[in-house]
Amino acid sequence: MMNEGSGNNTNIVLIGMPGCGKSTIGRRLASQYGFDFIDSDIEFERIWGISPSDCIQQYGEAEFRKKETEVLQSFKCCERKVIATGGGVVTVPGNYDLLHGLGIVIYIKRRLKMLSVKGRPLSAGRGVEALYAERRPLYESFSDARVYNREVDKTVEEIMHIWSKKCDMK
Repeated sequence: MMNEGSGNNTNIVLIGMPGCGKSTIGRRLASQYGFDFIDSDIEFERIWGISPSDCIQQYGEAEFRKKETEVLQSFKCCERKVIATGGGVVTVPGNYDLLHGLGIVIYIKRRLKMLSVKGRPLSAGRGVEALYAERRPLYESFSDARVYNREVDKTVEEIMHIWSKKCDMK
């Protein structure tokens, strides 16, 4: 399940529904393979001084997405990083080229009933099922590869296998 054409091969960019395990898996990947870990939500708060959920609630989703894209643009010169993105990063069409310029894009899938809505205003407001129905085709079209998160260690191994194969292809 690979798309061709990722730009930078040295980074791993994780996309998927809120609560699918991007940050947990990203930290484990980074630690195990000597990469640095970047959580775009944490960077968002560091740069803008407000959490993503508070930004959405106070200024709306459109303003949040604009600021989120600016945060992602700040990662352009990164190498050997694992980047966990926000769950809705795929809702901005211009982020496709941006994410692919950052590295190989991996879609982490997880059963919907395993996804938490705590602290996630869009998941809580729209419902996980509706959000997934809207975003699933975007995750699939944005990704170079897809993995199913059943167990963190196995998911980490699968991602590193995909990443090493992709690097060997270049």
